[in-house]
Amino acid sequence: MSKLVKLSDDSAINIWNALALNNTDELTISHDPALFQFFADHLKLSPLYFIIHRDNDPIGLLPLIRVGKKFISMPHFSYGGILWKAGEQDLVNDEDVLHEVLKLEKSERIQSGFYKFVMGEEKSTAKKLWPNIEVRSRQPMFGSSDTHKVVHILPLKLKNNLLFDSLPSNLKRKINKSFKNGLKVRQGHTELLADFSFVYNRNMHQIGSPTLGQGFFHALMSTSEIKTQVFVAYLNKQAVGGSFVMWYDGYYENIWFSTLREYNKLYTSYLLHWEMIRHASELNAKVYSMGRS
Repeated sequence: MSKLVKLSDDSAINIWNALALNNTDELTISHDPALFQFFADHLKLSPLYFIIHRDNDPIGLLPLIRVGKKFISMPHFSYGGILWKAGEQDLVNDEDVLHEVLKLEKSERIQSGFYKFVMGEEKSTAKKLWPNIEVRSRQPMFGSSDTHKVVHILPLKLKNNLLFDSLPSNLKRKINKSFKNGLKVRQGHTELLADFSFVYNRNMHQIGSPTLGQGFFHALMSTSEIKTQVFVAYLNKQAVGGSFVMWYDGYYENIWFSTLREYNKLYTSYLLHWEMIRHASELNAKVYSMGRS
């Protein structure tokens, strides 16, 4: 029979990181355990982080956020679902695990925290909990999928000079042209949030999309252990583009990105992407993700 055991945060995070950083190639920003504190303290949501065990062997990680009566893995971020230990993904059915986790959560009324979930041998047949959960997995789940979002990931196999030389000539031309057009990029932390937010909010309003607010980004940057950086492109002293990036081990993602349309002819987006790729390379990241859009 499946069961849940509450874990202390410190011991759970050690187990979580040991599995995530050493045993899988499917790592994403959404599986960074440091986000637990952000969701709990700043968004006042109920994070439930499950370390999936077969007997005493940790084989998978599942972050879930309880939002009212619904569960999301993960809100505000590009990915979610179960992060399996290498070799385990084809041996266990994700839907069966999610069903058992939600069934136990409902029966035991557990609170926010880290939990050891030990899988039972029984096979569940009832699948009545799916309307209560949204999983941002790379694979279709629950018999359906939403495909209007896309993700582009660039492997980083070369260092800066060689990486730039490997780009198509048209991309290199546009990046070089952006410098000649007078654009400059600054990178930093909370001191750049106001300029980033100016560009982000204006662009979101133009396309009719709600914004997250500067407080949201400030909270992310202020949460211990979450690795973040802000990039802002300027023409003279005018902010004309901005991006907010995060990384977890070798996975580096440009999560929020905006440019002002009237300055796009200066190749603002090309320069910003190059500066982020260059920064990711300096951090020895394995991939650069443009996020979900």
